[in-house]
Order: sequence, then C-alpha cells, then structure tokens
Amino acid sequence: MKLLIALFAVCALHAQVRVEKTAWHGWPDAVILRNPVAAVVIVPSIGRVMNFSLLDKSGQPTEGPLWNNRQMDGKPVDPASRDWGNFGGDKSWPELQADWPTIQKRGWPPPSGFDAAANRLDIHTSESGATEVTLTTPVDSSYGIRENRVIHLDPSAAVMTISTTYEKVSGDPVKTGIWTITQLTSPENAWAEIPAKSVFENGYTNLSPAPLFELSREADRVRVRRDPDRSTKMGTDGNWLLWTGAGVSLKIERTAAQPSDGEWPDHGARLNIYTNPDRGGQPYVELEVMGAMQIMKVGDKATSTNLYTLTKP
Repeated sequence: MKLLIALFAVCALHAQVRVEKTAWHGWPDAVILRNPVAAVVIVPSIGRVMNFSLLDKSGQPTEGPLWNNRQMDGKPVDPASRDWGNFGGDKSWPELQADWPTIQKRGWPPPSGFDAAANRLDIHTSESGATEVTLTTPVDSSYGIRENRVIHLDPSAAVMTISTTYEKVSGDPVKTGIWTITQLTSPENAWAEIPAKSVFENGYTNLSPAPLFELSREADRVRVRRDPDRSTKMGTDGNWLLWTGAGVSLKIERTAAQPSDGEWPDHGARLNIYTNPDRGGQPYVELEVMGAMQIMKVGDKATSTNLYTLTKP
C-alpha cells in the first residue's frame, strides 16, 4: 500500500510539468515546458532554448534573463550565409574556435550543423517519469558530429537541466570539446567562480585585448560588468557562473566533476564571461561553460550537463 501511494505521489509530481506546442515571436514550432513557477521556451527550427523565466501572476512566461535578438524574430536559419545569424538564447558550439579555420575551412560563422540547422524535436518521458525535450542536430559536415541536447524542467522549482551530448558518427578523428553559450541581457553584474586552487595567478585571466570593465575579486569569485564601448572576455577555472539583474538572478553550474589533468581551452579556462558593447543595439553578455578537450573518433560520445537556477533576491 505504501509503495502504491509513493508511486501516485511521483506521478502527480511529474504531472506538474506541462508541454505546450505554440508560436513564439514569429516561430510557429516553439515548445513550452511549464511548471507552477517557471517556463522554458524551445525553438527547434533554430536549435535553441530561447527563454527560461519565472511565470507572471496569470501563469504566463515572462521575458526572462536570456537575451533574444528581436531583429531575428521568426527568421529561419541559413547555413549558407556568410553572416552569423545571432538569434540569442542558449546553444552549443564545438571547441576550439581557433581550430575552425582548419576544420571547417572558415573562421566564422560557427559550424552550421551546430549553429545554423533546424533540429529534430522529441518529447518523451524519462525512466524517472519526468517530461523531457530533446533537440537533435543533423551531422555537422566538418566535424562529423551529431549533437543531442536533453532539456528538463524541475516539476516544482525554477530549475532547468540541459545535457549536451556530442556523438562522432563520421569522418576522421577530431579533437574538440563541448562549449555551451548562454546569451543574456545586460546584467547588473556577472560573476564566475574561482576555485580554492586556481591555475591562474589572480584566479582569472583576461582573454581580450581590452582591459576588463569594473572588475572586482572576492575570495571565491570574480565580478565583471559589461563595457558599453568595447567587447571583453575573461575566464576562470571554476564550475559556476552567476548573472544578476533587476529582480532575478540566474546561476549556471556544471554538474559533473571534470578531469584535473584534462586539456582545456583558453589557457586552462573552464568558464568564460563575454560582454558585448552597445554598438549594433545588442547589449548582451555570454556566460560560457567550457568542456575538456578530447580526441573523438567514430563511435565516441562526450556529454556535458549544466544546471540553470532562477532565484529572486
């Protein structure tokens, strides 16, 4: 009898996550995951999570901290374009960017299979009974890798999990890693963790020619603000990032321990904060979680999982 009651409780808990197919800012194929307090908006035709937000009093998603480029609303991806289709939201690219000219024969835009391809959408129930959405890319022609992103919303809290898997399915072995990029509106502050024993002398490294804007360091973290005039980029070897805005904060955490002796991009950085200037009307920042580099051959898989938590001050 107790087991039966427990099973009913689990089913009732997971039933609080609802899935709705709807239009979102001109894209007709959006999917919304919604629980009693938060929602996630996924647009498979552009391969991105475009919104993660608390609900308003009527139970509808607010805009949330994820930055969306409203000039791109409703537009399709264009893998043949020489210009980057900067939609915003949350996505993944293969590391290292410095290797793109060799592997894909161009330095920019990013590899189209990861960034400029419509994704297959699957809605399914996990072994634990949770509702999940999976985005699957086509195989990128330059890397021979297919990407799967499994998006899960907690049944009762403003907590989202995204597990990104790269599967090498064709071509020669390639050295790469999973680089997740979350574009966010201009924050009050952006923070990156500094571990107790950092590989960097000051706990962080400046990855841009410009000096970092209004930077301050605390015992376990470093804060940077967005420079309105110049782009900046910094890195640490920590495991969490924090965006703070008016009335809400977003924390992004790596959930699995990473190899201490692994090869990392950007001089050993495991986290990056990029800030975009005001020019072009795109005042956003990127919170980036880097993955350890590895040589992938056909049949190999690599997975990186991030936890996203929204809180009110």
